This record gives sequence, structure tokens and C-alpha cells, in this order.
Amino acid sequence: MEKRNKLCEAAAINVADILRKKSPFQKTRVAIIPGTGWSKAIQQVLKVEESINLDRLPGFHYLEDFEAVSGHELTVRFGSILGIPTMVVGRIHNYQQSANPKVPAFATRLMIRLQNEMIMQLQPDLFIPTAGVGALPQQDETRTPRTGDVAVINDFTTLYAPLLPLFDGDGFNPPQFRVSPIAVGLATQCTLPPPHVVHTGKHVMVPGPLIESMNDKQLLGAQGNLCIGMSLLDSVAVATLYENGTHVLPLGLITNGYQEKHDHESVSDVGTSAAGYLANYLYELFSKVAQMGV
Repeated sequence: MEKRNKLCEAAAINVADILRKKSPFQKTRVAIIPGTGWSKAIQQVLKVEESINLDRLPGFHYLEDFEAVSGHELTVRFGSILGIPTMVVGRIHNYQQSANPKVPAFATRLMIRLQNEMIMQLQPDLFIPTAGVGALPQQDETRTPRTGDVAVINDFTTLYAPLLPLFDGDGFNPPQFRVSPIAVGLATQCTLPPPHVVHTGKHVMVPGPLIESMNDKQLLGAQGNLCIGMSLLDSVAVATLYENGTHVLPLGLITNGYQEKHDHESVSDVGTSAAGYLANYLYELFSKVAQMGV
């Protein structure tokens, strides 16, 4: 039985209604949240027909008090990829916290909740939250992801996550069961140019913006996690509140090896370098989506 916070649900219904009227399509088949490293690839494949700034939508007014994160365009864009009606929603990060004392501490969680729940209200066939993620060392070193690889996420470690965008009245649901095995299978079949590889495995979310230590990475890798990041789980957590047939497919771009020194600018640069073959990866994924009717 679906259980959702009524205030959050009402806000999402309102924004979803606005977006339906704004959309050039009768139905949005795919929704994407572009994380770090994915934006340029999505720009290459998306034929934009309509767009609106997030802060123009009800519930996102606090964005004017937040510092922009480079590489993240806080808009809603409607367009098509290989003819498939697609909506792209700019990511709000959990670690973005305003220093303005007039902005409530829970404003970020409310907006993350709203941006994901409005997507679920639109009931796309496929929801793809993406992110830049860091590699974690694997027991078999040959299976450790390298910078530029893609991680198809099929499970989560939740123990280290920050406070998620869930509130009073929401149901208790394990996130791994909301990830679509069908969509994971399609994404795993897609290819990258050598030496890059498509991996499947477990993601662990950490609060950020402090970057995890080498000790953290060794520990988390030993626990069976493939990669680490500061998002994805929040999107899937909201999706667990809906049993509406939407397939959920979290994807990560490996933006740093576990021994590499990195910051937001360096991981964004990886996305720029990978944009060409990531675009081809998305084309291949969307062609499979069209064939399978997902």
C-alpha cells in the first residue's frame, strides 16, 4: 500500500499539472536528472522543444538563496531523444545548504523531494537519475572501475547516507527493490569504447560536500560497494513511494579512481571528456528502450 506525506504529495501534484500544460508532449516517456558529468552528453542527444527555470515553479523559490553548482542547469527541459518524449530536470544536491538564516534547514530536502516526486506524478515509463560517482576498490583489482567507466546501479548501501527527503507519513520501503531489473539489463547491454567498461553494482551515498578519505574508500569497497557519491539514493528513495509502473534506472559515470585526488572541477572535466561516447551510450540505451517498449 502506498503511503506518502500529504503536503509533499499535494505540492508535487500541483507542479506536475503545470508541467503537463507546459510540455509539448501528451506523455513524457523518459525523465532524466543529469548529475555531474552527464550534462554535456545529454545536451548532445536531447532535441529541446521547451524549457522552464526550476525557480519559476511553485516550491522552488528558495533556489534564489542557494549558490549555483557549476555544470548543473536548474531547468526543466522538454525534448526528444531518438523521437522518445523526454524531460530533463536539473539536479538539486543534498549538500546545498543556504547560509541565509531566513531559509529553513529542511528547504533543500523539500526541493529534492519535490523535483523527484513531480517526476513520479508524471508517471514516465522510465526514470533515469544520473550522477558522477567515485570508484571503490574491489577485492579483485581487475574489477575496480576506472575513470570514464559507467556504473549501472542495482543496489544501495544506505547506512552512511545523509537525511533523505522523506517525511512524516511516508512509507518504509527498501530502495533496491525499486530499481528496475529490466532497465538494468538494458543498460548493462549497452557498450562503451575500450578501454572503458559498463559495470553493475552497489552504490553508497555519503553527505558531502566533504570528499571521503582513502580509509573510507577502503572500508566501503571491502563491504561490496562498487562506487560512492552524493546523490542517486535520494531520487530512488522518493521513487519507492510510488508503485506506478515507472522503471527506475540509476546510472553513474566514474569520475575518479579511488586513489586519485579530485574536486568538483576535475570530475566535471571527466564528463566533458566523456561526453561524446556517453552520448553514444545514451543513444544505444534509448534505442533499446524504444524496441522493448519500456
